[in-house]
Amino acid sequence: MKDDEVARRPRRGDGANQSLRLFLMLVMALTTAAILALGSANPSMAQPATCGNGVLDAGEDCDLSSPAGAFCPAGQVCTASCDCAFVATTTTPSTSLPPTTTTVVTPTSTTSTTLPNQLDHFQCYEAKKTAASAGPVSVQDQFGTSPAVSLSKPNRLCAPTNKRNEDPTAPTHPDHLKAWQDKHNTVRVVNQTVVNQFGTLVLDVTKASFLLVPASKSLTGNPPPLTGPTVDHFQCYKVKRSRGAAKFSKVAGVTGVDQFGSYSVDLLQPRWLCAPASKAGEDPTAPTDAQHLLCYKTRNSAPFSRRTVFATDQFGSGPMDLIRRIELCVPSLKNPGATTTSTTVAPTTTTAVVTTTTVATTSTIVVPTTTPTTSTTTTTLYGSPSRAFVDPVRSLLD
Repeated sequence: MKDDEVARRPRRGDGANQSLRLFLMLVMALTTAAILALGSANPSMAQPATCGNGVLDAGEDCDLSSPAGAFCPAGQVCTASCDCAFVATTTTPSTSLPPTTTTVVTPTSTTSTTLPNQLDHFQCYEAKKTAASAGPVSVQDQFGTSPAVSLSKPNRLCAPTNKRNEDPTAPTHPDHLKAWQDKHNTVRVVNQTVVNQFGTLVLDVTKASFLLVPASKSLTGNPPPLTGPTVDHFQCYKVKRSRGAAKFSKVAGVTGVDQFGSYSVDLLQPRWLCAPASKAGEDPTAPTDAQHLLCYKTRNSAPFSRRTVFATDQFGSGPMDLIRRIELCVPSLKNPGATTTSTTVAPTTTTAVVTTTTVATTSTIVVPTTTPTTSTTTTTLYGSPSRAFVDPVRSLLD
């Protein structure tokens, strides 16, 4: 009986052992809680080795190999430990760089009509008519062909002239033009666009009046014929302004110099359109030449002193009594839509001052302190079906 009481009596030291065991258990529990808390506070220590494999694995907020913005909310970025963190951006302007000068070259296009093998201008003088005649000859130009044209009564001599000092050598050129009357049946052609240095006109070509034939000229006696004339024959037609076309504005004070001296005339109105022509089949290419002559009726600022000259053309030689200046013939293009134009590009330099400012940008990734919470994350994949396609379709009869 005494032994039973002794057995039930607590031994010395048992309480201390029990307290130690309780303390150790408490320490282990606190250590475990601390480790768990530390893992929650610093997610980078708890991230799996799968960070960066392009898949959102368990324990990852995001994955570096995934497209930007695929997992993190707006304003956050994916860190090297596959956590989403805010980015704080601080912008600090630095000292501006000195202005730099940029030169911009802007081409200015100027289009001008250029006549190939430029014709001379011709100042025409009225001549006293004579009883001379020639022909018949065939005449072909852009307006048609006349097989038998009779030429008579030469009544003009046109001299190469230096208009407005554009060609100082013109008065020395040997090729003149002698006019023979050659009225014959022609077809009226309307709305012909004629372009030259004095502008653009729309004219109706009405009837043939005279043929201009290359000729040489002398003041002292009959000159020898031209050697290889460089100027075409021209069939000249009377013209008038087309219906509805703009009126011609008088051009005053057109100066010139020819073999008879200097002069100044006013251009009053267009009077004749002269087309390059093949006489007697001598130049089959002439009707295709682009260069025409538009002859303007003129008014002289000073009278012309009559004089006798001698001219030689394909039909012979003889004197011509020049009375007065009557027309100025200007190289022109007819319906020049298919002709060649040359473009001159004059560079225009524009200087712009550009000021460059360098901005230094500092990006700070802010990793928030995470408090362990229980959350539910729902991921919506782009391209998932709408709820309207998931819910069962009810019958319209229900």
